[in-house]
Amino acid sequence: MEYPFISLPEQEVTWPPPYQLRKSKRAKRLQLQVTPQKGLEIVVPYRFGKFNVISFLEEHKPWIISQLLKIPKKTLQAELPTNITLPAINEQWQVRYLSEQEGGLRIKVNNPNKELLIQGEEQLFLPVQQKLKKWISTYAKQSLLSWLAYLSQETGLLYQKGSIRTQRTRWGSCSATGDISLNSQLLFLPPNLAQHIILHELCHTRYLNHSKQFWALLGKLDPYCQQHKQAFKKAESYIPAWFTAKERLRTEQPKQEENAIMT
Repeated sequence: MEYPFISLPEQEVTWPPPYQLRKSKRAKRLQLQVTPQKGLEIVVPYRFGKFNVISFLEEHKPWIISQLLKIPKKTLQAELPTNITLPAINEQWQVRYLSEQEGGLRIKVNNPNKELLIQGEEQLFLPVQQKLKKWISTYAKQSLLSWLAYLSQETGLLYQKGSIRTQRTRWGSCSATGDISLNSQLLFLPPNLAQHIILHELCHTRYLNHSKQFWALLGKLDPYCQQHKQAFKKAESYIPAWFTAKERLRTEQPKQEENAIMT
Protein backbone atom coordinates (compact mmCIF):
# COMPACT_ATOMS: atom_id res chain seq x y z
CA MET A 1 0.00 0.00 0.00
CA GLU A 2 1.30 3.46 -0.87
CA TYR A 3 0.76 6.49 1.30
CA PRO A 4 0.57 9.99 -0.19
CA PHE A 5 2.99 12.74 0.77
CA ILE A 6 1.76 15.57 2.96
CA SER A 7 2.92 18.87 1.49
CA LEU A 8 5.01 20.70 4.04
CA PRO A 9 7.56 23.52 3.80
CA GLU A 10 11.17 22.62 2.91
CA GLN A 11 10.69 18.84 3.05
CA GLU A 12 7.99 16.18 3.08
CA VAL A 13 6.89 13.63 5.65
CA THR A 14 5.19 10.39 4.68
CA TRP A 15 2.03 9.49 6.58
CA PRO A 16 1.76 7.33 8.51
CA PRO A 17 5.49 7.71 9.21
CA PRO A 18 7.83 4.78 9.99
CA TYR A 19 7.85 4.03 13.71
CA GLN A 20 9.24 1.67 16.32
CA LEU A 21 7.42 0.10 19.26
CA ARG A 22 9.34 -0.20 22.53
CA LYS A 23 8.02 -1.94 25.63
CA SER A 24 9.04 -0.36 28.92
CA LYS A 25 8.56 -1.53 32.51
CA ARG A 26 9.08 2.04 33.71
CA ALA A 27 6.46 3.67 31.49
CA LYS A 28 3.04 4.18 33.08
CA ARG A 29 1.30 5.44 29.95
CA LEU A 30 1.76 5.56 26.18
CA GLN A 31 4.54 7.89 25.09
CA LEU A 32 5.75 9.29 21.78
CA GLN A 33 9.40 10.17 21.23
CA VAL A 34 11.18 11.53 18.17
CA THR A 35 14.99 11.46 17.91
CA PRO A 36 17.44 11.64 14.98
CA GLN A 37 18.86 8.25 15.98
CA LYS A 38 15.59 6.28 16.17
CA GLY A 39 13.02 8.46 14.41
CA LEU A 40 9.49 8.09 15.76
CA GLU A 41 9.20 5.74 18.72
CA ILE A 42 6.07 4.62 20.60
CA VAL A 43 6.85 3.64 24.19
CA VAL A 44 4.33 1.12 25.50
CA PRO A 45 3.93 0.15 29.19
CA TYR A 46 4.95 -3.45 29.69
CA ARG A 47 1.46 -4.80 30.53
CA PHE A 48 -0.44 -2.38 28.33
CA GLY A 49 -3.32 -3.90 26.33
CA LYS A 50 -3.92 -3.76 22.60
CA PHE A 51 -4.42 -0.37 20.96
CA ASN A 52 -4.85 1.04 17.46
CA VAL A 53 -1.45 2.43 16.48
CA ILE A 54 -2.68 4.42 13.46
CA SER A 55 -5.46 6.09 15.48
CA PHE A 56 -2.94 6.94 18.19
CA LEU A 57 -0.63 8.53 15.61
CA GLU A 58 -3.51 10.46 14.02
CA GLU A 59 -4.42 11.86 17.43
CA HIS A 60 -0.96 13.42 17.73
CA LYS A 61 -0.35 14.08 14.04
CA PRO A 62 0.52 17.82 14.22
CA TRP A 63 3.06 17.23 17.00
CA ILE A 64 4.65 14.25 15.22
CA ILE A 65 5.03 16.18 11.95
CA SER A 66 6.52 19.18 13.71
CA GLN A 67 9.10 17.00 15.45
CA LEU A 68 10.00 15.02 12.32
CA LEU A 69 10.57 18.28 10.46
CA LYS A 70 13.27 19.16 12.99
CA ILE A 71 15.32 16.17 11.88
CA PRO A 72 17.66 17.03 8.95
CA LYS A 73 16.46 15.70 5.61
CA LYS A 74 19.61 13.63 5.08
CA THR A 75 18.82 11.74 8.26
CA LEU A 76 15.29 10.96 7.13
CA GLN A 77 16.60 9.64 3.81
CA ALA A 78 18.50 6.94 5.71
CA GLU A 79 15.40 5.76 7.60
CA LEU A 80 15.13 2.08 8.33
CA PRO A 81 12.48 0.49 6.10
CA THR A 82 8.98 -0.50 7.12
CA ASN A 83 8.63 -2.36 3.82
CA ILE A 84 11.21 -4.11 1.64
CA THR A 85 10.23 -4.55 -2.00
CA LEU A 86 12.03 -7.18 -4.08
CA PRO A 87 10.87 -6.59 -7.68
CA ALA A 88 13.12 -9.28 -9.16
CA ILE A 89 11.04 -12.00 -7.52
CA ASN A 90 7.81 -10.01 -7.15
CA GLU A 91 7.76 -9.97 -3.34
CA GLN A 92 7.14 -7.35 -0.70
CA TRP A 93 8.03 -7.83 2.96
CA GLN A 94 6.74 -5.85 5.91
CA VAL A 95 9.30 -4.86 8.55
CA ARG A 96 8.22 -4.26 12.15
CA TYR A 97 10.37 -3.08 15.05
CA LEU A 98 9.89 -4.09 18.66
CA SER A 99 12.29 -2.71 21.26
CA GLU A 100 12.74 -4.90 24.31
CA GLN A 101 14.70 -4.27 27.49
CA GLU A 102 16.23 -7.73 27.39
CA GLY A 103 17.97 -9.67 24.63
CA GLY A 104 20.34 -8.73 21.85
CA LEU A 105 19.36 -7.49 18.42
CA ARG A 106 17.74 -10.26 16.37
CA ILE A 107 15.48 -10.75 13.38
CA LYS A 108 12.47 -13.07 13.27
CA VAL A 109 11.34 -14.20 9.82
CA ASN A 110 7.70 -15.02 9.13
CA ASN A 111 7.76 -16.52 5.63
CA PRO A 112 4.01 -17.20 5.18
CA ASN A 113 3.11 -13.57 5.99
CA LYS A 114 6.22 -12.06 4.37
CA GLU A 115 7.08 -10.26 7.59
CA LEU A 116 10.34 -9.43 9.36
CA LEU A 117 10.30 -8.58 13.06
CA ILE A 118 13.36 -6.76 14.44
CA GLN A 119 13.64 -7.34 18.18
CA GLY A 120 16.14 -6.15 20.76
CA GLU A 121 17.05 -3.45 23.22
CA GLU A 122 19.16 -1.23 20.94
CA GLN A 123 17.83 -0.56 17.45
CA LEU A 124 20.26 1.99 16.04
CA PHE A 125 20.53 2.39 12.29
CA LEU A 126 23.80 0.63 11.52
CA PRO A 127 23.26 -2.59 13.55
CA VAL A 128 19.74 -3.01 12.16
CA GLN A 129 20.94 -2.22 8.64
CA GLN A 130 23.56 -4.96 8.90
CA LYS A 131 20.95 -7.46 10.11
CA LEU A 132 18.67 -6.63 7.18
CA LYS A 133 21.52 -6.78 4.65
CA LYS A 134 22.51 -10.19 6.01
CA TRP A 135 18.91 -11.37 5.60
CA ILE A 136 18.86 -10.03 2.01
CA SER A 137 22.04 -12.00 1.27
CA THR A 138 20.61 -15.18 2.80
CA TYR A 139 17.34 -14.79 0.92
CA ALA A 140 19.24 -14.15 -2.32
CA LYS A 141 21.00 -17.50 -1.92
CA GLN A 142 17.61 -19.17 -1.87
CA SER A 143 15.93 -17.23 -4.68
CA LEU A 144 18.68 -16.11 -7.06
CA LEU A 145 20.61 -19.38 -7.01
CA SER A 146 17.38 -21.26 -7.75
CA TRP A 147 16.81 -18.90 -10.67
CA LEU A 148 20.38 -19.49 -11.84
CA ALA A 149 19.90 -23.27 -11.74
CA TYR A 150 16.62 -23.00 -13.65
CA LEU A 151 18.09 -20.82 -16.44
CA SER A 152 21.13 -23.09 -16.65
CA GLN A 153 18.87 -26.05 -17.29
CA GLU A 154 16.73 -24.11 -19.78
CA THR A 155 19.69 -22.83 -21.81
CA GLY A 156 21.99 -25.82 -21.50
CA LEU A 157 24.77 -23.55 -20.19
CA LEU A 158 26.32 -25.40 -17.26
CA TYR A 159 28.23 -23.88 -14.36
CA GLN A 160 30.19 -25.43 -11.50
CA LYS A 161 29.10 -23.53 -8.40
CA GLY A 162 26.93 -20.54 -7.58
CA SER A 163 27.44 -18.03 -4.79
CA ILE A 164 26.02 -14.73 -3.53
CA ARG A 165 27.99 -11.62 -2.66
CA THR A 166 27.17 -8.00 -1.94
CA GLN A 167 29.58 -6.12 -4.18
CA ARG A 168 29.82 -2.44 -4.94
CA THR A 169 31.02 -2.60 -8.53
CA ARG A 170 29.86 -5.90 -10.00
CA TRP A 171 26.40 -7.32 -10.53
CA GLY A 172 27.86 -10.75 -11.24
CA SER A 173 30.97 -12.63 -12.28
CA CYS A 174 32.06 -15.95 -13.76
CA SER A 175 35.43 -17.57 -13.13
CA ALA A 176 37.54 -19.63 -15.51
CA THR A 177 36.38 -22.76 -13.68
CA GLY A 178 32.71 -21.94 -14.29
CA ASP A 179 31.87 -20.63 -10.81
CA ILE A 180 29.21 -17.90 -10.94
CA SER A 181 28.78 -15.19 -8.33
CA LEU A 182 25.67 -13.00 -8.22
CA ASN A 183 25.14 -9.74 -6.35
CA SER A 184 22.44 -9.92 -3.66
CA GLN A 185 21.24 -6.47 -4.78
CA LEU A 186 19.84 -8.04 -7.96
CA LEU A 187 16.72 -8.64 -5.84
CA PHE A 188 16.01 -4.90 -5.99
CA LEU A 189 16.04 -4.78 -9.80
CA PRO A 190 13.13 -5.35 -12.20
CA PRO A 191 12.95 -9.04 -13.16
CA ASN A 192 14.05 -8.47 -16.77
CA LEU A 193 17.27 -6.78 -15.63
CA ALA A 194 18.02 -9.41 -12.99
CA GLN A 195 17.51 -12.18 -15.55
CA HIS A 196 19.75 -10.33 -18.02
CA ILE A 197 22.64 -10.48 -15.53
CA ILE A 198 22.11 -14.17 -14.82
CA LEU A 199 22.06 -14.97 -18.54
CA HIS A 200 25.12 -12.76 -19.02
CA GLU A 201 27.12 -14.81 -16.52
CA LEU A 202 25.87 -18.12 -17.90
CA CYS A 203 27.08 -17.08 -21.36
CA HIS A 204 30.53 -16.59 -19.84
CA THR A 205 30.65 -20.33 -19.12
CA ARG A 206 31.00 -20.75 -22.89
CA TYR A 207 32.84 -17.54 -23.79
CA LEU A 208 34.95 -16.09 -21.00
CA ASN A 209 35.19 -12.76 -22.81
CA HIS A 210 33.04 -10.15 -24.50
CA SER A 211 33.68 -11.29 -28.06
CA LYS A 212 31.21 -11.15 -30.94
CA GLN A 213 30.34 -14.77 -30.23
CA PHE A 214 29.52 -13.92 -26.61
CA TRP A 215 27.18 -11.06 -27.52
CA ALA A 216 25.56 -13.12 -30.25
CA LEU A 217 24.79 -15.89 -27.75
CA LEU A 218 23.46 -13.46 -25.15
CA GLY A 219 21.38 -11.68 -27.79
CA LYS A 220 19.83 -14.99 -28.77
CA LEU A 221 18.85 -15.75 -25.18
CA ASP A 222 17.86 -12.16 -24.38
CA PRO A 223 16.26 -10.45 -27.43
CA TYR A 224 16.26 -7.10 -25.59
CA CYS A 225 19.93 -7.36 -24.65
CA GLN A 226 20.91 -3.90 -25.92
CA GLN A 227 18.03 -2.16 -24.13
CA HIS A 228 18.93 -3.96 -20.91
CA LYS A 229 22.57 -2.91 -21.25
CA GLN A 230 21.48 0.71 -21.51
CA ALA A 231 19.11 0.34 -18.57
CA PHE A 232 21.99 -0.74 -16.33
CA LYS A 233 23.43 2.76 -16.51
CA LYS A 234 20.65 3.72 -14.09
CA ALA A 235 20.42 0.41 -12.23
CA GLU A 236 21.82 1.82 -8.99
CA SER A 237 18.72 3.99 -8.66
CA TYR A 238 16.73 0.84 -7.85
CA ILE A 239 18.75 0.19 -4.67
CA PRO A 240 16.96 1.65 -1.62
CA ALA A 241 18.70 4.37 0.39
CA TRP A 242 18.64 2.36 3.63
CA PHE A 243 20.68 -0.43 1.98
CA THR A 244 23.50 1.76 0.68
CA ALA A 245 23.74 4.28 3.54
CA LYS A 246 27.14 3.96 5.21
CA GLU A 247 26.19 5.77 8.40
CA ARG A 248 23.44 7.91 9.75
CA LEU A 249 23.97 11.60 10.01
CA ARG A 250 24.90 12.34 13.62
CA THR A 251 23.01 15.26 15.04
CA GLU A 252 22.56 16.56 18.53
CA GLN A 253 19.51 15.13 20.28
CA PRO A 254 16.81 17.63 21.25
CA LYS A 255 16.00 17.96 24.94
CA GLN A 256 13.64 15.33 26.32
CA GLU A 257 10.78 17.78 26.95
CA GLU A 258 10.96 18.97 23.34
CA ASN A 259 10.84 15.58 21.65
CA ALA A 260 8.52 13.49 23.82
CA ILE A 261 4.83 13.46 24.52
CA MET A 262 2.82 11.37 26.98
CA THR A 263 -0.87 10.51 26.94
